[in-house]
Amino acid sequence: MSEFIEGFFYLNSHPFSLNDYPHMRIIYNIDPPEIVLCTSRQVAKSTTLANLALGKMVVMPQTRFEFSGGFRTLYIAPTVEQVKVFSHDRITPVIEQTPIIRKHFLNSSIP
Repeated sequence: MSEFIEGFFYLNSHPFSLNDYPHMRIIYNIDPPEIVLCTSRQVAKSTTLANLALGKMVVMPQTRFEFSGGFRTLYIAPTVEQVKVFSHDRITPVIEQTPIIRKHFLNSSIP
């Protein structure tokens, strides 16, 4: 998954890279049914979780609408505000800047 994400995803108008966070590659490349990360601050946890969710959405698009099995993501934070920040700061930029996602997953007819 790390190679796929580094090959296709964009963030801050540049191809996404794990060069500054090589220790996160193992997290990108394992595929457990559930994952709990116990880490310190500022180690790219939120970015990693956002990229993994979006990466699976891209490689398994049929599961976007079939919620009886398949791929699902549940993001939990202590406050609604933190969930909004995660969505706005981590999910939205990748969706808007990554050509493959913009082309195949965004629908401009939805307001």
